[in-house]
Amino acid sequence: MAKDEAIDASAVPERGDKGDKKEGAGGKRKKTFKKRGEKRIVHHGLAHIQASFNNTVVTITDTEGNVVAWSSAGGIGYKGSRKGTPFAATQAALNAGNAAKAARAGAMRSILRPFTKNRVTPRWPASS
Repeated sequence: MAKDEAIDASAVPERGDKGDKKEGAGGKRKKTFKKRGEKRIVHHGLAHIQASFNNTVVTITDTEGNVVAWSSAGGIGYKGSRKGTPFAATQAALNAGNAAKAARAGAMRSILRPFTKNRVTPRWPASS
């Protein structure tokens, strides 16, 4: 652009114009907080226990399958081969149960998904 050409005044923003930023007191936006979801009361639930040689995962769901609480031996803090012990599985189940108690869970039915050699997980409970 040569110096002798005219500059379009509408293309250049004026000083002090910061665009679409909204300024409140001190130039900061007001913080907005999300409302927490309503707490569900679960009358009947399912406890899904997935056991393997390396870890145990306990998931507590309602009858529709929505997760209420979950825990695992690795999530509690056990590392390595200690995650696969029965004691770690018990602690994971207690941790998930206490979290479900906080969600006011009532009667539970357990579904065990064991680790099998042929890698096929059976559908439990079997439909008959």
